[in-house]
Amino acid sequence: MQARVLLLLVFSAILFSGCVNVEYYHQFNSDGSSMIIQKTDLSGLIEIENQSSLSDQVSSVCQNITEPVKCSYEGNTITLSRQMKPDEGSYSFKKAIDFPYAIYTLEIKHLPAILDPNTPAGSLESGSTPYSDFEDPSATSAASAIKAAGANITYIVEMPGKIIDHNGELTTESPSGKEAVRFDIAQMMSEGKRPMVVSKEMDLILIAIVVFTIAIALGIVAAIIIFLKTRPSQ
Repeated sequence: MQARVLLLLVFSAILFSGCVNVEYYHQFNSDGSSMIIQKTDLSGLIEIENQSSLSDQVSSVCQNITEPVKCSYEGNTITLSRQMKPDEGSYSFKKAIDFPYAIYTLEIKHLPAILDPNTPAGSLESGSTPYSDFEDPSATSAASAIKAAGANITYIVEMPGKIIDHNGELTTESPSGKEAVRFDIAQMMSEGKRPMVVSKEMDLILIAIVVFTIAIALGIVAAIIIFLKTRPSQ
C-alpha cells in the first residue's frame, strides 16, 4: 500500500508541477470493456535541481505495483496499464442496433483511476481534483492549475469499428495505428465537456442470427409445401 501511495504522490506532483507530458491511451472493445494505458514522461521533472533521486524512487515503487495494474519505468517514462469495465464509473459505453450495424456511444466522465480504485491510494486518486467529473465546476479549477503549470495531458480513444462522431480531434497516432480521437484534457475540463466518441461496425453476430433464422423459416415453409404436395388425396 505504501508503494501505491508514494506513486500517487508522484503523479500528483506531475499534474501540478509542469515539466511533464501525460498521455492516456484507451482502447475499447465492443462489449464495453477496455484497456487503459497511461504514459508519463518525467524527463523535464528529473532534470530539475534536487530531483535526481526521483528516478530511482519511481523505479523502486514501480517494481512493487501488483495486479491488476502493470507498471514499467524506462527512459524516464512511467507506463501504467490495466483492464477496465464500464461499471467502474469513469465512463459509460452504450450499444444500439441499427441493422445491420452496431452503434457504440462512449462518454468519458472523468479521468480513470488506473491504480486499483478499491485501495486507499486508488480512492485518493479518483477523488482528487484532476479526477473530477468533466462537467463538475471543480474541473475548471483543475484545468487552470494544469495550464498554469505547463503540464500537457492528452487522452486518445480507440473505438471498435469506424468513428462517425466525436468532440475531439481525429488522429492516427494510436499504438495500433488505427484511427482514434485525441482530447486535450485541460481544454475539455475548462469547457466543462465530457469527451464523447461514437462509432459503428457491422454486427456480424446479429447478421448471422438473422440469416440463420431466415434459413430455418424458409426450411419450414419448404417442408410444409413438400408435405402438402406429397400428401395423398382424400
